[in-house]
Amino acid sequence: MDKYQPVRERLYCKGTLVNRSPLICGSGEDERTDMDFIRDAAGLPFLPGTTLAGIVRHGLERRLGQQDKHLVALVFGERDRPFQSAVSFHDAHLVEGPSGDGCRFSLRDGVKIDHETRSALDKAKYDFEVLEPGHRFAFCCEAVVRRSPSHGAGHDAVHRVMAGICELLEEGIALGAKTRRGFGQMRLEDTRSMVLNLADPGHVRRWIDFSWDDLNHREGLDVNGTVLGAESRVRVEAEFDISGSLIIRSYSVDPDAPDATHVTSAGQPVVPGTSWAGALRSAILGAGEALDRRGTFEGWLKRLFGDVDEEAARQLRRAGRRTRGTARASRVWIGETAVEGGKLLTCTRTKVDRFTGGVVEGALFDERPVYGGRLTLNLALDAPEPHETALVLLGLRELGEGIQPLGGEAGIGRGTLRLVSVSIGGERFPTMDEALSSGDYLRALYRAMQNGGAR
Repeated sequence: MDKYQPVRERLYCKGTLVNRSPLICGSGEDERTDMDFIRDAAGLPFLPGTTLAGIVRHGLERRLGQQDKHLVALVFGERDRPFQSAVSFHDAHLVEGPSGDGCRFSLRDGVKIDHETRSALDKAKYDFEVLEPGHRFAFCCEAVVRRSPSHGAGHDAVHRVMAGICELLEEGIALGAKTRRGFGQMRLEDTRSMVLNLADPGHVRRWIDFSWDDLNHREGLDVNGTVLGAESRVRVEAEFDISGSLIIRSYSVDPDAPDATHVTSAGQPVVPGTSWAGALRSAILGAGEALDRRGTFEGWLKRLFGDVDEEAARQLRRAGRRTRGTARASRVWIGETAVEGGKLLTCTRTKVDRFTGGVVEGALFDERPVYGGRLTLNLALDAPEPHETALVLLGLRELGEGIQPLGGEAGIGRGTLRLVSVSIGGERFPTMDEALSSGDYLRALYRAMQNGGAR
């Protein structure tokens, strides 16, 4: 039979993708930072269609019901099937920046912390370029249904997957780098769709004269209900008060600016998800040391927060082989947190010679920490076992009792938090001990510890 099959239908979908948190989408260049944001020929940020296709495909594979999972490979194509993908994603170009103005970039600093000394590792500092929240990108995708269902994806498969794409994007996706640490939260708004049946002469004329502006309402993607299944995540929310001051340093090129200031996003002081993750992981390790279970806790943390076997990856690269299987992604999703009610205040400090008690020459500096305020941490755990949930709650208790500080300059009292409340799956608890006692979390942790951490 002839492999060529005429197109039976064309499906179109468009909308506006809005980044609801800072976005990292690296270009592979390092002219401005260690990781520059990707830009088009006009120097404006854009989202590559390849990136969108990969994120959407992964999201559909994770969220479609068991009976529909095969549809993703059928519609998107796969290596072992000789069929082209039925769906195409266009690059999403910038429409407008926050509040209708141009695009806003900022620089973020990162550093790797030694869990033993709780200090920065030597030569482990890096920076990257982020796009601030509120930018709007034009999203467009299209799909084709060919006449023979035996050739690639049929009518029902394409319609269901396209409806799933719209549903997934409207619900929200995480795109770019560091998505499990609060970056790249995107949502599709103002969704429009159109289906053209090329057996209809009127639809053929609409296809010949096609314009994306013709999509002015939702049309043709009704699949009678939702397509996606529910998320298998446990959501935890914890409220903290900042007892004194807090600083997570960022640096400015402005000579009149303080030497270091607390990191902000769109002018609002924030705590990045990376900082939360580092402090939470360190808090759990500290609890493991107190219980004489550090080795056990480290193994659990690798399965929960992710891990990279750098030595194994290095050996595979030397052998010219792929490094698949040497890393695992974090199952902890932590959002960026705005500081509510805090004040950024500039203070001047100087370094003192510990032997003479005098001021070190040329060591005067100023910084701008945030004083007071409240933090609401939102995190989600991918299909956790009860003892893994207990580990996270234990770490949050260490943070909420001021045992584990958040941010820098802990040696002079910064970064101390006080827990106000915690919620698990929407159920609120006034104390962490009550939260730990609920759901048999503590009992599950003790049982796992007695079993030597075996799973």
